[in-house]
Amino acid sequence: MPHCSDGEVVELTLDVNILTPVTKGVYDPDDVSDPSSVVKNLWIIQFDGTSDDAALLGDPTYIPDFASYDGRVSLVATRTPCTIFLIANTFEDPSIFNIPQGYKINELRSRSRSVTKESDIMGIGSDGVTCHPIFMAEVVASDGIAEGEHLEAELRRNISKITVNIENTSAAPNPVTIQSVQICNVPDVSYYIYSESGVSAPYPNLPEEKYINYDPVPWDGTPVVAYLPVNLQGIVQGNNAESAKNRYAPKGATYVEVNGTYIRDGNTVPVTYTFYLGGNMVNDYN
Repeated sequence: MPHCSDGEVVELTLDVNILTPVTKGVYDPDDVSDPSSVVKNLWIIQFDGTSDDAALLGDPTYIPDFASYDGRVSLVATRTPCTIFLIANTFEDPSIFNIPQGYKINELRSRSRSVTKESDIMGIGSDGVTCHPIFMAEVVASDGIAEGEHLEAELRRNISKITVNIENTSAAPNPVTIQSVQICNVPDVSYYIYSESGVSAPYPNLPEEKYINYDPVPWDGTPVVAYLPVNLQGIVQGNNAESAKNRYAPKGATYVEVNGTYIRDGNTVPVTYTFYLGGNMVNDYN
């Protein structure tokens, strides 16, 4: 690496991989024109160290239009390890997404959005309508930063995505008509930075009343796609039956309600099916 002095602002190249199989839904297209697959703007924030009390190093960089990004970025040179965070699609300029001098990594990790509806966890495009998922990356430069260095970052969603597919196999004499799908027990907070390392359930650790329900989505026979704040409610030991997953669910676990009706003795009867989300259909509520 070319020699440079600590504290000097130097230019380096930065490659950003935007979507990986880890963060994509199984059936996500690789269409970069899809709002769920594109980065429109980018924050680059450098800290002088790797621990949670490491302080901001230099000034954060905001790229308001990622389409004009030329692959180069200016960071502060250092011979000691530092951490660079990338946050994309906030659509928040520096006067709103303020990162002042003295800001520490633990403050960035605790930075969040209040969630009252699904769009609150997304970046809203310049048209005021189009929603873009927020992406983040945490890059540790173990050998520091020098002029001309090349960094690579893998952006991942800071939220979860689910796709609800319904196969209605009910039959006469009492077929069920599906009316709507609703996502319930959604955390009312979404953090800009999420890393699975060192995170254990429950996350976020919220009082019961801090969870919200999304509005019901009328079902028209097509898949229902929803984005959710990360909600880890743990793995319940001792249950090994799918039929008992609802019974053992923690109070804060996120679930899907499928609402419908059927006709019995000439009367319309409501019916609700509840499915708890998680790593499996038995005892995982993460």
